[in-house]
Formats: sequence, C-alpha cells, structure tokens
Amino acid sequence: MNPYVKKSLESLYKLGDTIDDISNRAKPMFPDMSSRDIMEAEFTKYLLYLAGSNGDISQNAVDYINELFGWGYDRLKFEQLLTDFEADFDESIPLIIRIFVAVDNSITNQAGSANPLNQAISLTLFNFYQELGRNFLSETGTQSRFSDFRLESFLSTINTFINNELIEIPTSSDTQHSAETDIPHPNKINSEKQVDYTEESVESLLKQLHELIGLDVVKNDVNSIINLLKIGKIREQRGLSLPPMSKHLVFSGNPGTGKTTVARLLAKIYYHLGILSKGHLVEVDRSGLVGGFVGQTALKVNEVVEKALGGILFVDEAYSLTVRKHESDFGFEAVDVLLKAMEDHRDDLIVIVAGYPDLMEEFLQSNPGLRSRFNKFIYFEDYTPDELLQIFESFCQKSGYKPSEGCLYCAYAYFKSKALSQGKDFANARTVRNFFEQAITNQANRLASDPDITDVELCELLLDDVKNIA
Repeated sequence: MNPYVKKSLESLYKLGDTIDDISNRAKPMFPDMSSRDIMEAEFTKYLLYLAGSNGDISQNAVDYINELFGWGYDRLKFEQLLTDFEADFDESIPLIIRIFVAVDNSITNQAGSANPLNQAISLTLFNFYQELGRNFLSETGTQSRFSDFRLESFLSTINTFINNELIEIPTSSDTQHSAETDIPHPNKINSEKQVDYTEESVESLLKQLHELIGLDVVKNDVNSIINLLKIGKIREQRGLSLPPMSKHLVFSGNPGTGKTTVARLLAKIYYHLGILSKGHLVEVDRSGLVGGFVGQTALKVNEVVEKALGGILFVDEAYSLTVRKHESDFGFEAVDVLLKAMEDHRDDLIVIVAGYPDLMEEFLQSNPGLRSRFNKFIYFEDYTPDELLQIFESFCQKSGYKPSEGCLYCAYAYFKSKALSQGKDFANARTVRNFFEQAITNQANRLASDPDITDVELCELLLDDVKNIA
C-alpha cells in the first residue's frame, strides 16, 4: 500500500476530529457516529464497489481494506456488505462528502470569522477518493476496463456534486488536484446552475421521450399532461380563467423503469413551456430530507427546496418518509415541511414523488395534504424481455460493441428468466446495465492474454462472454 494513502487517511481523520469538535460545541450532526466512523464506512463501500462483481471480492482486496483500517475481517463479511449497496453506488453521494461540503459552506458564510480548517476540505476529500481508488485497483490486481469505468464514473459524480454545492472555493495550492487527474478542478467549471437549453425545443425533447424504449403508456400520459399545460398557458395569455390544477406528479413503478429519465425530460419541457424558470432536476431520497435530531429536518427540507426552485424536485422512494411511526423519527415532519414549501412556491416548483406502486398508495394515505396535491399518477410498467434486449443492444451500440447472434440469444434468455421470476435482484434497465458490464468484463478477461488482438475482436461480444453470467 502506498504510504501516501495511509498518511492522507490520518490527515482526514484529524479534519474529522476538528469537525466533530466544532459540531459538539453546538449540536452534534450525528450523535451516535463520529466523522471517523462515517469515513471508514464510506471508504469501505467505495473500495468494495470498485472491487466487487456479482457479490464476489478477491482476497487481495480484503487484505488491502483490512490493512488500511487495521481490521481483521474475513471475505464473507465484505461480500455481505457488497451485496447491500453495489447496484446504485455510482449514482449516490457519500455522506462524508455531504458533511465536508456543508462545513466548507458554513465557513464561507461566516464572513470575517476565523477559519479553523483554512482550506476547502471537500476538495481534499475528493483528492483522497481519487488516490485511494487508483492505488487500490493497482495494488490489488483488480484493475480492468470495468473497474476503471466504475472509478471514473464515481469520481465524476462526486466532482459534479462538489462543484454544484460549494458556495465558494478558496484558492490554495493545497486544494488543487494533482496534475495527473483528468477530471476538471471545480474552480475551472462554470458554476451557473441554470441549464442552457438553447439547442433544444419542446419538439426535440418530446422526440427524445418517444425514442425511449418501451414506456408507451407513460409517453401517452406525459403527452396529455403537456397538452393540458399548453392549453392552460394559451388561456392565461388570453385572459381566460384557469381551472385549479396541481402540476405535482406521482411516478409509481419498480426500479429501473425510467422514472428519473422521464422526470429530467419533463423538467426541460416545462422550462420551454414557461412553467418553470430554470428547468433543472434535483433528486433526493429520505436521507436528504430527514434529520437525526429536532430542528434539523426542517432545515434539510428547506435547503433542498431552495436548490430545486425553478425546476423539479424528484423524491425517490418517497414512501420511506412515512413507514416509521415511532416518536423519534422525523419523516412525517419532512412531509409537513415539504407540503408547506410546495404551497409557498407553487408557481415555480414541481414535486414528483416516486416509488413502488403499493407503497406509494400507503404514502399518499398517510397525510390528507398529500392526496390533494398529488392527484396525477403515471405508472411505469416493467420492461418486457424484448425491450430489455433492445436496451442491451443500445448499451452495446453506444459503447462500440457488436454482440454476436449467440450472445443476443443468451442475453434474451437471461432477461426473460429475470422478468418472469421477478426476483428481488430484478431491476429492469439496471439489471441490463449490470449484465452488460459483466459481459464486457468477461470479454476483457478472455482477450487480455492475446498479444495480437484485432479491432474486430475488441468490439465483438460472444456467447462465451455472457453464457455464465448468473
């Protein structure tokens, strides 16, 4: 293990101790966990995500993690952890990143006060994620096209988050990225949050919607909503009365059915129709709305609403806000604060709540205000095996791969089995993505020892690359 990694980890621990010390003088952010505890948990998930494949992890990876943190866990322990979070890790923001950004912003807001940290600690943390990931893949022998893809995808996600969320980034040589990084430093990226849609139009966005695979019912429902809004704008311009109409929506359906994709297109379309002033999408779940102590929840909800103004606030797995009914849970408070914010900003904020159909029905029944504001439902059906195969072919095409007939036949059989069984690991398009990533990993393993690989071989996915995917 590179000594720099261990040294950097110790420096981050010290920063975490400073944060805890400052926090504890007021109200602790997380009474039951220190920043060190959170860092250990997040860094472990990160390394397991880079190393894992279908719930497997190498002994080299286990040894690396144990050495990094001074642990002695066996392989089974890490594989159990891996299966809990692997699917969506590259789309999430680690809690420790959120904490460091919040601290940076708090320091920036206290103009004229002493800065006990004297640096943009969120950028220091980003640098560590980058160095840790690259050193881990290199020293454990797990570096591959697949793992590199995961690494760069995750780094890009957290880099974008830091760039969007930091109020101001201090100029300091200590916070600059190393010269080898291929991800832009946030200071060099335009921080303007309003999206530039000058190249797009309602027609082009609707074309993108209709080019999505499947979702026929969704497309028809969205068309009807857009037509209703168009006519409403015309009536408004001509001085005619408008019937009361809620613009908020319920998206119900299983994971991986395109809910976020459609919500993002809707935000842009509403911007062009003059319904929204910015047309961006802010995605959040329970962890982004519910606090751990009295008073924190309202602050978190209002902060998220502030970011979403002018666009769409997309609340994923919204039912998780109301499933816990004991006194120490603040999910119901989050709902109450959100409902008030929706009323206060009804002219420039649209909220979409999403989740499993049955659970969303329970969610709407948990508060009378929810049912009155969310009266439009769009149901996202599971993809058929034929549609799943089309999604797989689109992944291949976009990435420059050509699946053979045998590969496609085997892929179809796999998707059909998954769709019919509806097991807990079936996640529609996400299942296809995982299948594709495993297929290109298998292809890489098959070709790696060939000294004379042709361009055709590099682009070809064969039956052997997919037949053993479990």
